[in-house]
Amino acid sequence: MQKSYKGFTLAELLVAMAIISIFAVMALPFSLNLYQGHQLNYSTNALLSTFIQASESAKLNNNVITINLNKEGRDDDHTRYYTIPNSIVLSTTQDVPLTLYMNPNGYIQKSLEDSTPMQEFKIQLCHENNNEQTSRTVSIQTKLITSDGVVKNNCNFT
Repeated sequence: MQKSYKGFTLAELLVAMAIISIFAVMALPFSLNLYQGHQLNYSTNALLSTFIQASESAKLNNNVITINLNKEGRDDDHTRYYTIPNSIVLSTTQDVPLTLYMNPNGYIQKSLEDSTPMQEFKIQLCHENNNEQTSRTVSIQTKLITSDGVVKNNCNFT
């Protein structure tokens, strides 16, 4: 009488592993693009949040809030920080400085000495990988702060 063994042979296991490996390799580019898109969205939302928090804090405390773009630090009652991740490039229109000031009226100024509110400017966050560019633009118009959707192959202001 012969014993019957239940299970898989080594050849069957190797074939199954090869098929799983092929699917994993095919899914890798999609996973990387998904991660990069998430990183761009997260960075954009963090930038929007920095401006909104500065605006609310300036109104609530009736003082000027300093907004530091691309600087590390701890937020306090008078200062907000936005640090750009390594894979993201930040560019602006109108020679916007990386330190801005939010006054208690909700307007953004270029300096403490010049209280003239900036009327409109844009900040673009761009991610480039393997010659593929994706970007999002944050538009700031007087007291309105908005963001557009993801734009492929455009990391330059026109």
